[in-house]
Amino acid sequence: MTGVYQLYVGEHFHLFLWSEGETREEGIRRTNDMFLSDGKLNFSSRVVDLGCGIGSLAILIAKRYGCEIFATNINEHQLKIAKKRAKQCNLNIDFIKQDVMELDFGERFDAAFLIDVEPHLPDKENAIANIKSLLRVNGRLVMTAWLQDENPSFAQMEFLIRPFCKLIAFPYMETFRGYRKIFKKQGLRTVKFKDLTNEFRRSVEDFYSRLFKVIKGHNSLRSMSQIVKNPTFLKTITTADFRKAAEDAFLGPIYIKLCMDAGVLKLGYFVLEKK
Repeated sequence: MTGVYQLYVGEHFHLFLWSEGETREEGIRRTNDMFLSDGKLNFSSRVVDLGCGIGSLAILIAKRYGCEIFATNINEHQLKIAKKRAKQCNLNIDFIKQDVMELDFGERFDAAFLIDVEPHLPDKENAIANIKSLLRVNGRLVMTAWLQDENPSFAQMEFLIRPFCKLIAFPYMETFRGYRKIFKKQGLRTVKFKDLTNEFRRSVEDFYSRLFKVIKGHNSLRSMSQIVKNPTFLKTITTADFRKAAEDAFLGPIYIKLCMDAGVLKLGYFVLEKK
């Protein structure tokens, strides 16, 4: 659904801070500025963007600092787009196909970014340990996290959290308490540990409202397929599979809002430092 995200969400595939009185673009810019500031970047930094999407954050960093930057993704289609965009901007960014669960750079970075990637990871603690191994002493990890409520009821777990995770391809969601334990066990210094659910809520509402514009504007499966913008994918997928993929994609924002309104979905923001 990369083409859908580009068309209806924009180049940055992450939720963002959005206050009353701010435009959507101002909110996105303020959020990205927060990420970069918390990464303590400068012109000599060595940076890795893990799960880089179509390369937007990596491109922003390269433009602003001109520092050495690596960016990883397991999605070849998105990597192809990212490489093309960087080339068009004459930027030297190393885009690499690599799984966060199998990092083997052998490098030492000053900053690592994990933005709206964490919920897809099947083992959060091992992922954090892998990322820690990439960082220099005092190097920083800046990450967002999609979390579940600490003590959901049986009904909330069975009828909201589990269906949501299955729909949106999350193996599971961690909790704030769980991450405190992980960070302590890994010996990471906590610089920021914030619940930004309310600050991100408006961007969730925006994504939700845009969904209905998408649905209203397409009167056939063929029409919907045009926004995918991936001819290779369209040639290899069956109509039934595409219909299921489209259904899941459109139900995603509905479940996000539903779980947030029910209070079982939390959005965390963490900045950690290697001791």
